[in-house]
Amino acid sequence: MSVWSARRDLDTLGPKFYIVSGSFLVPQNAEKRIRELHKAGYRRAGIVVFPESEFYAAVIDSFADEASANKLVAKLQSARIPYFIKRGTN
Repeated sequence: MSVWSARRDLDTLGPKFYIVSGSFLVPQNAEKRIRELHKAGYRRAGIVVFPESEFYAAVIDSFADEASANKLVAKLQSARIPYFIKRGTN
């Protein structure tokens, strides 16, 4: 399973909203969560290591705008999938 390192310029060039379903110190735990998300139909899910963190984040998806992120949040809530939103700084 691939791990993506988030670049230092992530907040200026990348999405502003990341939907994360857990952060793990052990990469195998993040991989397990990603497999669960893929099985649930979230095929864009992947592991990201953000610059300010040593954790492996199980990112379900990312969005440039809050409205799009909130659409996914509504689906996650009804499916009872744990998540939190990581916001970019810009």
